[in-house]
Formats: sequence, C-alpha cells, structure tokens
Amino acid sequence: PAATSLALLVCAAAAFLALDGPMRLQADAIAGTAEMPVVTLEDGSTVQLNATSAIAVDFTANRRTVRLLRGQAFFQVAHAPERPFTVEAGTTHVTALGTAFDVRYGTADTEVTVTENAVLIEPGDAAASSLRVSQGEQATYDRDTGRMNVQPVDGVVALAWQRGQIAVEDAPLSHVIEEMSRHFSGRIVLAGSALAQRRVSGTITVSDTDAALSFIRQALGVRVTRLGP
Repeated sequence: PAATSLALLVCAAAAFLALDGPMRLQADAIAGTAEMPVVTLEDGSTVQLNATSAIAVDFTANRRTVRLLRGQAFFQVAHAPERPFTVEAGTTHVTALGTAFDVRYGTADTEVTVTENAVLIEPGDAAASSLRVSQGEQATYDRDTGRMNVQPVDGVVALAWQRGQIAVEDAPLSHVIEEMSRHFSGRIVLAGSALAQRRVSGTITVSDTDAALSFIRQALGVRVTRLGP
C-alpha cells in the first residue's frame, strides 16, 4: 500500500508539472502553445498574450499592476492617470504614460517596445536609472550586465509575433529558438553554446515549427534531430 501511494503521488506530481500547474496557480490569464488571446481587464485596458505567456493582475483603487510572469504581451492602456498602470517583468517595472506598448520577458533580457506615446522603465537595479522610452523606440535591458540599450524600431516589425512571425537582423540563434519554443509543445535544445551564438537574419514564421526549422537548416547548414513523437 505504501509503495502504491508513493507511485500515485509521483504520478500526480508529474502530471501537475506537465500541465503547467505551478504557473496556473499564479496566473490570472495564460496562453497555450497555439493561442494568442486578447484579454480585457476591468478598467477597459486590453492585453494580447503571445503563445505560452502568462500574466497576473493586481488592481487596487490607486494602482493598476500587471505581472508578466512569462513570455510576451502587448498592452493597450485605458486612460486613468489617477491610477498608474505598471507592468512588472521580474524586477523591471514599466509604467504607462498614456500608451500602447509591448513587453517581452526573455530568459536573459527584458525588451520594451512603445507603439504609442511613452513609458517609464525602472530596471530594479540600484545601479541603473529610470528611463523614458517614447513612441517608435525599443529598449532592451540586459539583466546580466545591467545595461539598457534604446534604438528606433518599426512597430509593425516589432509586433510581427502577433502574426506568428519574428523579423530578425543578425540575431543569435538562441533568440530565434526561444521564440519558436513558445509555439512548440516539446523542447528544442541547441547542441552547444557556439551554435546558440550563430547569427540569423530574416523573417521567420515561428508558429510553424517545421517551416522555421527548415529555414534554420538552410540558413546555417545545421542538422536537426527529432527524438520522440
């Protein structure tokens, strides 16, 4: 009986993890691998989640806070200056200044793209100062180095993920694989750090795993091995 109970407990724990149980306990909205849902918040603001992304919402009478627990989301914020709207991505806080903007919470960096008006970014690092980012700009905060880089960006290109694509110019393969993985129910593993740093340019349909892998094979001359179903 003890062995049976232990086996059942292990199976239940495995199922809990496989079904993304820990994240579902924290999130108020979560997207699957084939989903990019639009969520309307109680104040009328809307959030579009990228695949496998998740948010938690904490609204009070004085503040509106959304925690980006994983992935990427595009925010269109309802005007209510008396209740500041802030997106938290790890220790980075992005406060809307009457705006529409995109936040990508990557494995090593946080990327903020502003498509309307401006935002105030507070990196959460004592050594880093706050930064105002305006329409048509993209800020990338490297959490390892603490560096913030701001550059002009085409909003249509930056939001290509809403069409299941990414447009990259001399980007590391690791970044492309990270975006592909959002749409893939299994795991994609890069064999070695040298391969992860290989550079890729082009428009890639990351929502179509087979097409994306075919593009990478042709562009970089790499081999892809599938394990399991």
